[in-house]
Amino acid sequence: MASTDSTGSAETGPRRRHLSPFRWAFPIVVVTLLASLLGVMYLDYVVDPEKNLHDFPIALVNQDVGDDLKTGDQVQHVNFGDQVADGLRAAVPSDQIDLRVLGINEAQLQMQSARVYGTIIIPSDFSKRLGILGVGSVVPGEISKPVLT
Repeated sequence: MASTDSTGSAETGPRRRHLSPFRWAFPIVVVTLLASLLGVMYLDYVVDPEKNLHDFPIALVNQDVGDDLKTGDQVQHVNFGDQVADGLRAAVPSDQIDLRVLGINEAQLQMQSARVYGTIIIPSDFSKRLGILGVGSVVPGEISKPVLT
Protein backbone atom coordinates (compact mmCIF):
# COMPACT_ATOMS: atom_id res chain seq x y z
CA MET A 1 0.00 0.00 0.00
CA ALA A 2 1.26 3.45 -0.88
CA SER A 3 1.89 5.95 1.85
CA THR A 4 -0.14 9.12 2.03
CA ASP A 5 0.81 12.63 3.08
CA SER A 6 -1.30 15.03 5.14
CA THR A 7 -3.55 15.83 2.17
CA GLY A 8 -4.30 12.17 1.58
CA SER A 9 -2.56 11.82 -1.86
CA ALA A 10 -0.26 8.87 -2.56
CA GLU A 11 3.54 9.25 -3.15
CA THR A 12 4.54 7.95 -6.56
CA GLY A 13 8.23 9.03 -6.86
CA PRO A 14 11.14 6.54 -7.17
CA ARG A 15 13.02 5.55 -4.07
CA ARG A 16 16.35 7.28 -3.66
CA ARG A 17 19.37 5.02 -3.55
CA HIS A 18 22.52 6.23 -1.90
CA LEU A 19 25.81 5.36 -3.60
CA SER A 20 28.11 3.34 -1.45
CA PRO A 21 31.67 4.69 -1.07
CA PHE A 22 32.99 1.79 -3.13
CA ARG A 23 30.85 2.74 -6.16
CA TRP A 24 32.13 6.32 -6.37
CA ALA A 25 35.69 5.80 -5.02
CA PHE A 26 36.66 2.88 -7.28
CA PRO A 27 36.62 4.86 -10.60
CA ILE A 28 38.54 7.71 -8.98
CA VAL A 29 41.23 5.34 -7.71
CA VAL A 30 41.55 3.59 -11.10
CA VAL A 31 41.88 6.85 -13.04
CA THR A 32 44.40 8.20 -10.51
CA LEU A 33 46.53 5.04 -10.75
CA LEU A 34 46.49 5.10 -14.57
CA ALA A 35 47.46 8.77 -14.69
CA SER A 36 50.28 8.14 -12.21
CA LEU A 37 51.54 5.17 -14.23
CA LEU A 38 51.62 7.26 -17.42
CA GLY A 39 53.52 10.01 -15.61
CA VAL A 40 56.11 7.57 -14.24
CA MET A 41 56.59 5.96 -17.66
CA TYR A 42 57.07 9.36 -19.31
CA LEU A 43 59.57 10.53 -16.69
CA ASP A 44 61.50 7.25 -16.94
CA TYR A 45 61.83 7.80 -20.68
CA VAL A 46 62.85 11.47 -20.39
CA VAL A 47 65.37 11.09 -17.57
CA ASP A 48 67.89 9.11 -19.66
CA PRO A 49 67.30 9.83 -23.36
CA GLU A 50 70.66 8.39 -24.44
CA LYS A 51 69.64 4.98 -23.12
CA ASN A 52 66.29 5.11 -24.94
CA LEU A 53 67.39 6.75 -28.20
CA HIS A 54 70.30 4.52 -29.22
CA ASP A 55 70.46 3.83 -32.97
CA PHE A 56 68.05 6.74 -33.53
CA PRO A 57 67.53 6.76 -37.34
CA ILE A 58 67.78 10.17 -39.04
CA ALA A 59 67.91 10.85 -42.77
CA LEU A 60 70.34 13.37 -44.28
CA VAL A 61 69.34 14.81 -47.65
CA ASN A 62 71.88 16.97 -49.48
CA GLN A 63 70.26 18.72 -52.45
CA ASP A 64 72.90 21.44 -52.76
CA VAL A 65 74.17 21.89 -56.33
CA GLY A 66 76.94 24.27 -55.35
CA ASP A 67 77.79 27.73 -56.68
CA ASP A 68 80.56 29.53 -58.55
CA LEU A 69 82.35 32.11 -56.40
CA LYS A 70 84.62 34.77 -57.85
CA THR A 71 87.84 35.27 -55.93
CA GLY A 72 89.76 37.96 -57.76
CA ASP A 73 90.19 36.83 -61.38
CA GLN A 74 89.39 33.19 -60.65
CA VAL A 75 86.04 31.48 -60.53
CA GLN A 76 85.88 28.64 -58.06
CA HIS A 77 83.07 26.11 -57.79
CA VAL A 78 82.16 25.42 -54.16
CA ASN A 79 79.63 23.12 -52.57
CA PHE A 80 79.01 24.04 -48.94
CA GLY A 81 76.24 21.44 -48.69
CA ASP A 82 78.81 18.66 -49.16
CA GLN A 83 80.98 20.22 -46.47
CA VAL A 84 78.06 20.43 -44.03
CA ALA A 85 77.00 16.85 -44.80
CA ASP A 86 80.58 15.58 -44.31
CA GLY A 87 80.83 17.53 -41.06
CA LEU A 88 77.57 16.05 -39.78
CA ARG A 89 78.63 12.51 -40.67
CA ALA A 90 81.94 13.05 -38.85
CA ALA A 91 80.43 14.75 -35.77
CA VAL A 92 77.41 12.51 -35.16
CA PRO A 93 78.34 9.46 -33.05
CA SER A 94 77.42 6.38 -35.10
CA ASP A 95 76.85 4.24 -32.00
CA GLN A 96 74.04 6.57 -30.85
CA ILE A 97 72.48 7.92 -34.06
CA ASP A 98 71.96 6.09 -37.34
CA LEU A 99 72.54 8.90 -39.88
CA ARG A 100 71.35 7.74 -43.31
CA VAL A 101 72.32 9.69 -46.43
CA LEU A 102 69.27 9.47 -48.69
CA GLY A 103 67.56 11.22 -51.57
CA ILE A 104 64.51 13.35 -50.85
CA ASN A 105 61.98 10.80 -52.15
CA GLU A 106 63.48 7.92 -50.18
CA ALA A 107 63.66 10.09 -47.05
CA GLN A 108 59.97 10.98 -47.38
CA LEU A 109 59.03 7.32 -47.85
CA GLN A 110 61.04 6.29 -44.80
CA MET A 111 59.49 9.12 -42.75
CA GLN A 112 55.99 7.99 -43.74
CA SER A 113 56.72 4.39 -42.78
CA ALA A 114 58.49 5.43 -39.51
CA ARG A 115 61.82 3.90 -40.53
CA VAL A 116 63.48 7.26 -39.79
CA TYR A 117 62.34 9.69 -37.12
CA GLY A 118 63.65 12.91 -38.62
CA THR A 119 65.21 14.36 -41.76
CA ILE A 120 67.89 17.02 -42.17
CA ILE A 121 67.49 18.69 -45.56
CA ILE A 122 70.20 20.85 -47.12
CA PRO A 123 68.40 22.85 -49.86
CA SER A 124 69.63 23.12 -53.44
CA ASP A 125 70.51 26.83 -53.10
CA PHE A 126 72.45 26.51 -49.82
CA SER A 127 75.86 27.38 -51.33
CA LYS A 128 74.37 30.27 -53.29
CA ARG A 129 72.72 31.74 -50.18
CA LEU A 130 75.97 31.44 -48.23
CA GLY A 131 77.80 33.29 -51.01
CA ILE A 132 75.16 36.02 -51.01
CA LEU A 133 75.43 36.24 -47.24
CA GLY A 134 79.15 37.03 -47.55
CA VAL A 135 78.55 39.71 -50.19
CA GLY A 136 75.55 41.11 -48.30
CA SER A 137 77.70 43.05 -45.87
CA VAL A 138 78.82 45.44 -48.64
CA VAL A 139 75.80 45.36 -50.97
CA PRO A 140 72.60 47.05 -49.76
CA GLY A 141 69.34 45.17 -49.83
CA GLU A 142 67.60 42.31 -48.15
CA ILE A 143 69.44 39.04 -47.78
CA SER A 144 67.84 35.61 -47.65
CA LYS A 145 69.63 33.54 -45.03
CA PRO A 146 70.75 29.98 -45.70
CA VAL A 147 68.50 27.52 -43.93
CA LEU A 148 68.75 23.83 -43.09
CA THR A 149 65.39 22.15 -42.62
